[in-house]
Amino acid sequence: MGPGSYNEEGARFYNQTADIKLEFNLEYRFKLFWILEGALFMDVGNIWSIREDASPEGGLFDFGTFAGQLAVGTGLGTRFDFNYFIFRFDAGLKTHDPSLPEGERWIPLNRPWTWDDVGFNFAIGYPF
Repeated sequence: MGPGSYNEEGARFYNQTADIKLEFNLEYRFKLFWILEGALFMDVGNIWSIREDASPEGGLFDFGTFAGQLAVGTGLGTRFDFNYFIFRFDAGLKTHDPSLPEGERWIPLNRPWTWDDVGFNFAIGYPF
């Protein structure tokens, strides 16, 4: 994602940092059995530049438009809680993509999800 609503044709991942980073995570964890826990989560955020000369088109922070440039991902996962460390496996779905044209950014309202909208993550420890 990002910066802002910037979209580079043909690029799957934009490898760039920015001056402003806004991130929000919400996770609900629940016990399944033994050491296995489940989780439902939502991640919201993006990055922006504050200097016009260092910003690609659509990547400059503007207080009036930044809310529409927030990316949203939802998903579910499992946690193996070993008390001292936790193994996580998550499957996330891209829900709002600010790099798409306006009116097409909410994916479930405009088209069916595809495998390109799914992300898998394996990690040790909680995400926050």
